[in-house]
Amino acid sequence: MSNEPLSEVMRIRLTSGQHRRLSEAAALSGLNLSDYVRRRLTAADTLAEELDALRQAVFMCRISNCVS
Repeated sequence: MSNEPLSEVMRIRLTSGQHRRLSEAAALSGLNLSDYVRRRLTAADTLAEELDALRQAVFMCRISNCVS
């Protein structure tokens, strides 16, 4: 995570089930809900970047005949 100060507030609407599941997961992780959701969002961004890099690698390999 960035060391940038957290200055922006974001409100989202959830179903009661989503809120319950996230709250339970946060409690099990020992984090408050906002820290837990922030970490999940950061992890999702990281996974998306890794997936994009893999897609690009596969594409480059295919166009250079690395894969049959």
